[in-house]
Amino acid sequence: MESLFTWLLTTFNVFASGIGIIVIGATALLIILWWGWRLFLLGLITIQTGIVVLVAKNYGLSAEWAMVQMLVTTLAALMLLLSAQQVKGALTAQRPGALLVRLMAVGLLLMSWQLFDLELPLPLLSPQIAQLFLWLGLCSMVLLGLSDAPFYTGIALLLWFMPVQAFIQILLPEHRLFILIGMVQILVALSCSYLTLTDRVPVIRRAVAMTDSTYPVAANAPRPLLPGPTQSLPPQDTLRPQPTQRPPRPTPDRTGEHPLLARRVP
Repeated sequence: MESLFTWLLTTFNVFASGIGIIVIGATALLIILWWGWRLFLLGLITIQTGIVVLVAKNYGLSAEWAMVQMLVTTLAALMLLLSAQQVKGALTAQRPGALLVRLMAVGLLLMSWQLFDLELPLPLLSPQIAQLFLWLGLCSMVLLGLSDAPFYTGIALLLWFMPVQAFIQILLPEHRLFILIGMVQILVALSCSYLTLTDRVPVIRRAVAMTDSTYPVAANAPRPLLPGPTQSLPPQDTLRPQPTQRPPRPTPDRTGEHPLLARRVP
């Protein structure tokens, strides 16, 4: 681990200078402008490497912290990469508008940075590193505001964890809180990876009205059932044939003769 840490500090020594601070801030700005999931993962590894080298060189942090941070960020990026490989089309469709929208968001951020002169005095931090940590926090907030997709939400949260992890290690180097924060980072990356797989773009299908002209087109579609009767049938008693009523028979005369044969007496 010590040899790997030494190689990391020697190879990426440029991040420990003022140019490295500018490169880290510019990387966070570029991933917002170009907005590609591959660029996000590459930028995440680049920013983490720069912060590790910058803090380790200026504050003499242990190699154990540096290696744990690089391992956690690499593992989180790998989980997001595996999920993104399966939903490429969905991530492409989840872009937050055109490039002009992102340019306006970044321009508003830069304008606010210059007008309000944002400063965050943090203990044990130099003004340049404190400004860098504040800039990374604002960039993560912009990422959260531009998209609500789980993949980009995970990238924004991991970007926000980087300065928080480094500041806590500088402030409390003996408590080993970086192990607990690293576990939270892995849990966040795992949750966002799972939500990325479940958050698919819904397939919108057009409802086709079943008419004579559309039946050949939708031959495999199930035909709708016929509507039920609108009027109830009459009761069965009314459907039975009623017996015909015969006219009443004429009663015979008192004389006992048939009425048709009786003679009319004048």
